[in-house]
Amino acid sequence: MANYVKDRLMHYVVNPLVEESRKGGSRHPSSASVKYQNSHGEVVTAGKCLRQQYYRATDAPAEARTDFGLTMKARAGDVWSDYFAERIKEAGFWIGDEVRFYNEQLNLSGRVDAIVREEGTGNKVGVEFKTVGMFTKKGKIKHSVSDPLAPGEDHVMQCMLYLYHWIPRGIDKSSLVYICRDSFEIGEHIVRLEVGEDGFHYPVISNDMGVIEWKHLRLEDIISRWQELELALDKKEVPERDYELQYSNEKIQALYDTGRLNKTNKAKVDRFLKKNDITSDTPAIEGFGDWQCRFCEFLIHCNKPEVKADDVATDQFEAL
Repeated sequence: MANYVKDRLMHYVVNPLVEESRKGGSRHPSSASVKYQNSHGEVVTAGKCLRQQYYRATDAPAEARTDFGLTMKARAGDVWSDYFAERIKEAGFWIGDEVRFYNEQLNLSGRVDAIVREEGTGNKVGVEFKTVGMFTKKGKIKHSVSDPLAPGEDHVMQCMLYLYHWIPRGIDKSSLVYICRDSFEIGEHIVRLEVGEDGFHYPVISNDMGVIEWKHLRLEDIISRWQELELALDKKEVPERDYELQYSNEKIQALYDTGRLNKTNKAKVDRFLKKNDITSDTPAIEGFGDWQCRFCEFLIHCNKPEVKADDVATDQFEAL
């Protein structure tokens, strides 16, 4: 059956005629990342992959966006942000929304979703709206034993950078508000930026479960990661991957042994163990990897076979 709107609308949503542009050459809060050692002694990444940012900066070939659903989920954040900004205006505690800024010291360009007046004091508070789904709301909106109430590390790093810029201008708190696209539940975390005795800046987070300090996320480490990326761009050296498309069996075994797999993935490993032992020699159990790789626009380019000159015989060069 012919349709008059659906196909063209879906195509345009995925492939808009005009994309939002950013200040060229500057850093952005949403690209923040750090590496740290977790409680299991593993070095992990929080935030954006440096290799992905390198590919973007060098115009590497990216996959065309084709998933309408994923695109709509991404756009939902903008829709809810606009909606709540209008409600804040009506309620009378609005100061501004879509407030852009540039921090010359950090070469940082950003945009705060809204600035509001704090109840009682009238002090200015920055606001960042984030949308989540039924599964990703766990821990961000709802507290549980397996998912303690806490915001996303990448979102906290954004707030840290906002506050670093805005504290001298009278904003010392940032409200991180999560909205579930499916159940319309709302959760809130208040982020402040403190300076430790070692001189490093770290976030302090307040929510319904109390106050927590995240000293593993340091502003100075975010800046160091950007400097690492900029050095890689100068040298034209592709950074190592920060995430894995497919985990090794050793990593899957470690996640299994320490109770870090969800019910579905644990059952998958249980079924595998009935027939096999998890060793480095057995094929990796498929389906275990980082979502950052699965949804990366450079997935194919990043994982293409790499051929080094030393691996190719002289008489093969003409055929390459």
